Amino acid sequence: MSRVIFGLTVFVILALSYLALENPTTIPLKLFQKVPTEVPLYMVLFGSFILGALFVYVLFLLQGARGALIGMREKRVKKRDERTDAHRQEARNQLRLGELEKSRNLLEKASQLSPENLELSLDLADILLEEKEYTKASDRYHHVFSRDPKSIRAILGIAVSSEGTENFSEAELYYRRVLEMEKTNPVALKGLLRTQKAQKKWQGAMETLRLLRREGLVSAERFDKTLAVIWYKQGITEEKAGDLKRTISFLERSVKARSDFVPSLLSLGDAYIREGSPEKAVKTWEAALTECFQFPVAKALEEYRLQHGAEKELIQFYKKTSNRSELARLLLARLYLRQNQLEEAEAEISKMPDVEASPGALLILAEVEKKRLNEVLSNRYYGLAIDRLHDHLGDYRCDSCGTTYDQWVPQCPKCGAWDSLQRDQFLP
Repeated sequence: MSRVIFGLTVFVILALSYLALENPTTIPLKLFQKVPTEVPLYMVLFGSFILGALFVYVLFLLQGARGALIGMREKRVKKRDERTDAHRQEARNQLRLGELEKSRNLLEKASQLSPENLELSLDLADILLEEKEYTKASDRYHHVFSRDPKSIRAILGIAVSSEGTENFSEAELYYRRVLEMEKTNPVALKGLLRTQKAQKKWQGAMETLRLLRREGLVSAERFDKTLAVIWYKQGITEEKAGDLKRTISFLERSVKARSDFVPSLLSLGDAYIREGSPEKAVKTWEAALTECFQFPVAKALEEYRLQHGAEKELIQFYKKTSNRSELARLLLARLYLRQNQLEEAEAEISKMPDVEASPGALLILAEVEKKRLNEVLSNRYYGLAIDRLHDHLGDYRCDSCGTTYDQWVPQCPKCGAWDSLQRDQFLP
């Protein structure tokens, strides 16, 4: 380009020189002197051209300097971006390894290099959220949200952070903001359901749950269980308020939603008894055990029957269900032992497929032999039972997180799962 301009400049100079020589003319010029000076036309033209060429040359110099500065800046930006990407990639690697602190430190360095990078801010906010530093995470998400109000990731982050600080009303607000942009966003819908349940907005929670089911975002089994939990919580709320009729109504709906939901079965039976309808309690418990034999319900039924001297009715019921449940057979044998019917107790235990694998069966046999005064065999069974009990950390185990407990509770204190505690069928 510079060669072309140089060639044009030379050509113009030669052309002007030729014209000036062929047409000798002078022009009077008055600058600072009193008398004008006669200057040849070609000198004026040549001087004008030189000034113009000088101006163009200066422009080209400035443009070149600007290009050099831009190039230097681009190199610095490129180098900075490369360092930022390296930090971010290493942070992801550390995150996959479970090193949250190292990942966080790397992202902080990357964020210092590129403070305007919103994706970095979101990555760092996600780490803070994982570490349950909800306030700091929320600040990061709000920073991104202020720059990009349509960032769904930032809005969801604010909602989850608010939920972590138990600010459920604010969390609900931001979940709804996401749903205004994406009507069936699964994360927002599930978060909205959680916040509604936390605020005891039961009607809204059921509407959200139905929407989740309609969109195929929750299984039929999960839908039924969640609906049972919602009705159960309303029943417990009414129970605390002292309204027995509404308590029974809500608990009946819960059992209707899921017939094997133990918390509602137990509470409904107790409510029937307080209402003065114990036969309804017995009928409810027996129907549930016939469908799915669960120890907490069996324990409630057994305690009520024994308190009211209805041992024969209980034995008859256990006989009907023992073919479908080893636990029912074990309870039946224990009931025979309680009545000193040693032959019947031993006969029920012998029907079990693997007696020596069941601590409960071994303990019953030990008690049977003890009553027969056969101490040698009784001690042998006791010893085997103790060995088997070493394999059990607790009477109940949570299906969701595996935590063991000595007593049944409706909701696992560790993971929050409802009706997830199961009893080993071989325990006593």
